[in-house]
Amino acid sequence: MNRNEQKVIDECMDWFDFDRVHQAMTLLDWKWGMDDNASVPEKADLRETARKYIRMAIDGRCTTGSGGFEATAHFDEYGVLEGVTLRFILTDWYADTEV
Repeated sequence: MNRNEQKVIDECMDWFDFDRVHQAMTLLDWKWGMDDNASVPEKADLRETARKYIRMAIDGRCTTGSGGFEATAHFDEYGVLEGVTLRFILTDWYADTEV
């Protein structure tokens, strides 16, 4: 990992509102896991998961995520990392014009 990558990861982790995500998940009883082991994740788990997806997005030069998180890495035309976007998505829909 280079300094530029670490800088954007650190900024994202410092400023993303994990408290708000945890509050929404608690309110909605949004659990991760399966069967009897499913539970609303702790804030530390949210942070760990978000960091993992940011790293995966940078390494894969893509958008990735799960469990509500979506991480996107943005690169310039020379392949240099410009930034990352981290989102927590409650709902989304895409409709195309093909039948």
